[in-house]
Amino acid sequence: MHYLSIKSFALPALATAAILFSPAGFASTISNVVYQNTSRPDTLEDGVSGVHSQFRSSGSVGPVITNGNTVSVTSTTQWVGGYRVAAAGFAHLLFIYPSLSLSFTVDDPFNLGYSLDASSLTRGYLSAIHESGSDFSLAITAAGTNFGVSFDSGSGPVSIGPLATFGDSIAANSTTTSVNQLVNTSRAANLGTFSGTRNFSLVLSWEPSPAGTIVFQNAEVGQAAIRFGMSSTLDPLTLSKYPGADGEAASDHGNFLTVTATFNESTEAVPEPATSALLGAGLVAMGFAARRRGRA
Repeated sequence: MHYLSIKSFALPALATAAILFSPAGFASTISNVVYQNTSRPDTLEDGVSGVHSQFRSSGSVGPVITNGNTVSVTSTTQWVGGYRVAAAGFAHLLFIYPSLSLSFTVDDPFNLGYSLDASSLTRGYLSAIHESGSDFSLAITAAGTNFGVSFDSGSGPVSIGPLATFGDSIAANSTTTSVNQLVNTSRAANLGTFSGTRNFSLVLSWEPSPAGTIVFQNAEVGQAAIRFGMSSTLDPLTLSKYPGADGEAASDHGNFLTVTATFNESTEAVPEPATSALLGAGLVAMGFAARRRGRA
């Protein structure tokens, strides 16, 4: 009677090492991402002389996402500005300046090249309510404007067009007592083509333009709001809270800035040369072991 003999032998250490990929095998990516919310500091005025006002902002950056030969990263900046006047009097103004900066490194160690693009989506609401006062057509006004853009390609500033806007202006008065206007704007720009590993920075700012201005004219009572993903903490600022009259989620509002690098090579992991040599040696060792089993 013949019995099948099963011999066990350890996979050679070289073969074991050969199946590991070094992190350096990921040749092309975006790294060293740093986001900063550079908006003016939060402000609060609660009930002094019948005035309530507030500005708040926050921001964050998401993970680096790889899809084929493209790598992207998205930052989110959200803010709210609100103003309510409870008694007629002199003109009131609130200036808000939401701003952000995004710096990052594009890794291209083999100098095969890539195209760099930026896209921006800004979504939120401008709102105003006229409670009492004159018939002036611009009695209570909320307004927005374009981002100013500063882009540094690693070799100095590069001029590009505006990448975001949060609306023009709205007004409530004795005829149109309530306004809630959607702002939903998209902008995109090609930042250039490059090769090699480089550091970049992109700054979006409304300052020093009079952006985000909320204006109350003389002898008016009411409130206005610029609402882009955050709620006021003051109860009288009802227009500056979520959910608003539109019922949209706060997470859908704000500025969403995406930077995308499209590489002229695959971004998939590949073995380093030294690792490839180990892989070959491991396969040879496994081949000799198989031949020995066949002769046994």
